[in-house]
Amino acid sequence: MRCPICDKPTAQYAARCDACGADLMDPDVRALAGLAAPAPAGSERAAQEAAAHGGTASLARDRYFGVSAAGLASGQHLAWLAWIGGLALAATFLAPLDPDFRGLRAPWNLLDEGRTVALIVPLLFGAIGLEIAVLSRKVPVVARAGVLVGGGLLAIALGQRGIAEGAGMPETGLLLPWLGAAVAGTGIVARLLRPLDRHARWVILAGAALFAVGMLVPIASTNAPFECAWFQNAWRGAAPSRSVAAMTLDLMDHATIELQLVMLLQLAPFALLPLAFALAWKAPTGAWDRPATALRPVGWVIVLFAVLAIAMLAFGATSYTGFGGGFEWDRRIVDSDTLGRALIAGRLRLALLAFGGLTWFVGGATALFLRFAPAPKA
Repeated sequence: MRCPICDKPTAQYAARCDACGADLMDPDVRALAGLAAPAPAGSERAAQEAAAHGGTASLARDRYFGVSAAGLASGQHLAWLAWIGGLALAATFLAPLDPDFRGLRAPWNLLDEGRTVALIVPLLFGAIGLEIAVLSRKVPVVARAGVLVGGGLLAIALGQRGIAEGAGMPETGLLLPWLGAAVAGTGIVARLLRPLDRHARWVILAGAALFAVGMLVPIASTNAPFECAWFQNAWRGAAPSRSVAAMTLDLMDHATIELQLVMLLQLAPFALLPLAFALAWKAPTGAWDRPATALRPVGWVIVLFAVLAIAMLAFGATSYTGFGGGFEWDRRIVDSDTLGRALIAGRLRLALLAFGGLTWFVGGATALFLRFAPAPKA
């Protein structure tokens, strides 16, 4: 909207103009802007406006990740997310792969090799998402959000079957930490879009618990990233199940600086999630939402944690090309150049898959939270 006093753009539901500070809650100012008078405090309409518009009048920016509470409530921004996630999921069918170290090939040339589900499911969900985006006005908002949540989860879970192993990634070993970060990210987005909401912080805490369980519960080394599994077998020998966090710390003690930085990102949520919970615990005071200033960059890392983690692992695999020698893989020796190219290609495809799936999941889950969670008191 534009401020009726200075005619400069400002956040649609801000209490004051970002440019001149005009009181946008004043009835006379709202009349100049052609807006209805504010609903009486405690009324049903005030509660409905709080649920749709963010829960508080704040000078903080009205959007986060390009979406607003009002846009999610109306379904407009869900259509945008359906476009973005759908295009990303469909694009995974164009990413070349080398799941068996026989050279990079187009995905459609791998359909008859037992990887049909992993290759077709993201493409199918991408098409469904684009259809929802086109027909958004004919699909109820709740249905749209539900499809995005379910489609995002299924695309990530099924889109790596038979593909993840060739990328040096586990099919299931990291799903729970990724889900935990996505749930916590949903709570962060909800807190930023509806600042007075006291329920969003518990969503962050639930996501942090899921992440911790996924990282600390022992799993087989074969269900961990290639780097952790290789170190476990080469340096410690066949060992009982260990947690991903323990294997990551072991690897950091002996890895190169580049790989140490890659592994450090895998552990970053252990520090960032408690910080996000502490920042979300603080309610905004006055017109300014100061905790949100620090929470926003933390939210970017948490929401996109899986994408960043996979992309960094792809970056770490660049050190294998030109390394010389070979690595033992499934009882055969694979030269380092072939291994490096295969890991980079597979992981970039998984990062694209995770981006599309998380865009849907976090956006849809946030919309459902804002719709059904109890609205904060006006």
